[in-house]
Amino acid sequence: MYETKDELVSILKGRSAIYEFLSRAFLKPADSSFLTWTHEIEPILNSICLELDSERALKGANEFGRAIASLSQAEEDNLLELQRQFTRLFRIGKNAVCLNESAYRSASRLLKQEPWAKVRAFYRSSGFQISEDSHELEDHAAVELAFMQCLTEKTLAASDASEDGDASLAWLQKQIEFLEGHLNAWLPGALDKVAEKGEITNAPFYLGLSIITKEFLQYDEELLGAWTDRSMQSPLGDS
Repeated sequence: MYETKDELVSILKGRSAIYEFLSRAFLKPADSSFLTWTHEIEPILNSICLELDSERALKGANEFGRAIASLSQAEEDNLLELQRQFTRLFRIGKNAVCLNESAYRSASRLLKQEPWAKVRAFYRSSGFQISEDSHELEDHAAVELAFMQCLTEKTLAASDASEDGDASLAWLQKQIEFLEGHLNAWLPGALDKVAEKGEITNAPFYLGLSIITKEFLQYDEELLGAWTDRSMQSPLGDS
């Protein structure tokens, strides 16, 4: 919980960085810039897991840290290993884990169903456009995580521009609405599948990351709820 506006801004920036990283992690196989990013963000993710102090979160942090520590010093080997893990989990065979909301929440379990349409409408109402780097559907986990980063950035911008905090509160409420109505309504179950397959196929990087992501999303929804309750009494724009 924050005590001042500066503390709130710092937390929002941290959340934005985490959502940006998670979006990239589940979007496509690793490249050299992602490998560097992974080493930079690992201490941040580890500190969050320690703060959560749950057995599951600590397991995720340990698996993720172990995976990074086990990577060799040769960048080419590092990239190849992470690319193999990604391919085994998300790209190859009938047991590859699907990361699209419609596959979990529609009656037919097919892509581009009603959940996908609702996500697209939510994006339009918030002025969000998918990155040109993405070739995934709008309800893919990577895109939905990128949307959460976008909403966080809009909250930051509104907090800077607004005197009474009403605008930033509105963006904060949109984040809660999207987490409750979409991301946390399906992604935790998909991440359980990633963790299960990660153990079976020896993919410790994505095993740990899937656990951390699930714990973070659930924690973030609780955090945003607490912020909203507080903001009703003391606007986000107040110092």
